[in-house]
Amino acid sequence: MSASIASIIDHSLLHPTLTDEDLGHGCAVAETYCVASVCVKPCDVARAAEFLAESDVAVGTVVGFPHGAHTTDTKVFEARQACVQGATELDMVVNVGRVLGQDWAYVQADIQAVTEVAHEMKALVKVIFENDFLPHDVYKIRLCEICRSLGVDFVKTSTGFGFVKQPGGHYAYEGATESDIRLMLENCGPDMRVKAAGGIRDYAAALHLRDLGVARIGATATATIVAEEQAALRDISSGTCNAFDQFQAIARGSPEQGTHDMATDLSTASELELVDDLVETGNEAVVPVYQEAVEAEAQEAAAEAKKPSVWRHGVDWPVFAWIAFLHVGALAAPFFFTWKAVGLFFGLWWLTGGIGICLGYHRLLTHGSFQTHPFMRRLIAVCGCLAGEGSPLMWVATHRKHHAFSDQEGDPHTPRDGGWWSHVLWLFPGNEEGGQDKLFSRYAPDLLKDPFMPFLHRTFLLWHWGLGFALFLTGWYFWNAYTGWSFVFWGIFLRLVVGLHATWLVNSATHMWGYRNYETSDDSRNLWWVAALTFGEGWHNNHHAFQRLARNGHRWWEFDPTFLTIRVMQAVGLAWKVVDRIPQFREKVARG
Repeated sequence: MSASIASIIDHSLLHPTLTDEDLGHGCAVAETYCVASVCVKPCDVARAAEFLAESDVAVGTVVGFPHGAHTTDTKVFEARQACVQGATELDMVVNVGRVLGQDWAYVQADIQAVTEVAHEMKALVKVIFENDFLPHDVYKIRLCEICRSLGVDFVKTSTGFGFVKQPGGHYAYEGATESDIRLMLENCGPDMRVKAAGGIRDYAAALHLRDLGVARIGATATATIVAEEQAALRDISSGTCNAFDQFQAIARGSPEQGTHDMATDLSTASELELVDDLVETGNEAVVPVYQEAVEAEAQEAAAEAKKPSVWRHGVDWPVFAWIAFLHVGALAAPFFFTWKAVGLFFGLWWLTGGIGICLGYHRLLTHGSFQTHPFMRRLIAVCGCLAGEGSPLMWVATHRKHHAFSDQEGDPHTPRDGGWWSHVLWLFPGNEEGGQDKLFSRYAPDLLKDPFMPFLHRTFLLWHWGLGFALFLTGWYFWNAYTGWSFVFWGIFLRLVVGLHATWLVNSATHMWGYRNYETSDDSRNLWWVAALTFGEGWHNNHHAFQRLARNGHRWWEFDPTFLTIRVMQAVGLAWKVVDRIPQFREKVARG
C-alpha cells in the first residue's frame, strides 16, 4: 500500500497575511498529518524550526521570492541565513526576466551560487521556474538541463503567486499543469526530482500528480487533501465510493449540492468551519477525520499554552559555580593592587573582550561581517574563549537564536521577561538532555564543520586555568609572589567579571533604555555608556536594524572602536569582504 499523500506534501505557509498564530496553527497541521515539510516565509524560519523541533517535518523557505529578481548575492545571503536559522529545504525562484532574455550564463551562475551554499549547509534546493511566465517549452527544457548539470535536487513548477494578466483584464494562473509536469519529468534525469505547486486543492489532483511521478507537492489545502484521501480509503474498504464522490461534489460546489461552496475555498477555511459545513450538507462520513485533526491541534495548543517552567531541568550548577567563583575572586582584587596589574587588566580586557568577543565571536563568527584567514579566525576565537563568556559554539548559537526571536517568545534573554532575567538569570536554568547539541546543530552548523570550535567548547575551562597559571608565574618570576597574585586577581577574576557584566548590559540595558535610529520589530536601543564599555556594541538598535554590518556606529558621533580595528586589519591584509556600507536612514523600512 502506498504511503499517505501527506508524505510528499510541502505544506505552504507563504501568504503575506499569515500571523504568528497562523504559523503555529499551520505547523500543528503539518505535524498532525506528518507532511514532508512546511514552506514558510523567511522571517518565520526560526520560529517554525522551534515549533517543529521534535517532529520529522522539515522546515523549508523561499529564496528570491516571488519573482526571482533579487541579486545573486542577496539570494546567497537569504539561503545562508535561512539555513542558519533552521531551514533544510530552499525553494529558489529563477530570475524570470533573465530566462526570457535567454541570458543563460547569468541564470546558471545565479542557480549555482545558491545551490553551492545550500549544499554546503546540508539543505535541499528546489528551483522554481514559474511556468506561467514562460511561453515556450524550450525555456523549461533549458532550465531543466542547467539544474541537472548543477546537481539541483528538485525543479518546481510555480510559486503559487505567478498570476498572468488575461485579455479581459483579470489575472489568473494555471500552476501545475499535466503537460508541464510531463515535460519536466522527461528532462530532469535520474537524480533530479519534480515538485508540483500551484492550484492543487484536492486529493484527486494530488493523487494524479503522484501517479505521474512527482516527488513533492506544494499545497495550502493539506487538511482537505488528507481528509479526502482518508474518506476515499474508508469507502473503498467498505465497498462504496459514494461518500467520497459526495465530498468531491461538495468541495467543488456542484449543482447536486446546491450553491454551497464550503466557505468559498477549502484551502482558506479552518478545520472547525469545515466540520460545520460538512454536517450542514449531510456528509457526516468525513466529519470524524476533521474532528480528529481538531482534537490533535487542540492538544498541541494546550501543550504550548502551558509553557513549562524554564527551571524544569533544574539549575545549571556548573555555570552558576563558574560565575559565582569569578565574583568571589574579583572581591580580592583591591587587596592585591599594583599598577602593573591595572595595565594588564585593560590590555587583556581589550584583547579578550574587544577582539575576542566584539570583533570575533560577534561580528566575524556570528554575522560574517568580514572574512579573514583560517588561522586568524581560530586565534581570535581563542581570545573570545578567554573572555569567559562560553565557547564560540555556545555564544554564536545563543546570539543567533536571540536575533531569530528578538524580544519575542523564544528569545533567550529578553527584558520583557524581567531586567535581571535578561542580564544574568537566563544563564542558570538547566538544559534538557541533548539540548546543547540541538542548539549547536540548528544555529551554528557552520562552526561545527571546523573541528577547532568543538575542541574549544570541550576545553573551555582549561584555557582559563592555563592563562591564570601563566600570569602568576610571570609576575612571580619577574617581580614577586604578590605581583603574581595581583596579575591573577586583576587579569583573570576582575577582568572576567567586568567583561561579563559589560556584555550582559547589551542584553539588558540596550533593550530597555536609549534612543532608536531605526524602527525595528524588537526593543533594541542605542546607549552611549554601554557602547563605551563594550567597544561599540552598545549601538544596539543600529545593529538589530542591519545585523550583518561590520560597523555599529551609524552617526558621526557613534564611536565604534571594534570597526576601526577591522579597518586596520583590512588595511594590512588581515580582513576582506568587509560589509560596511550603511544604507541611508530612509532606506530602512519600518517593521514595528
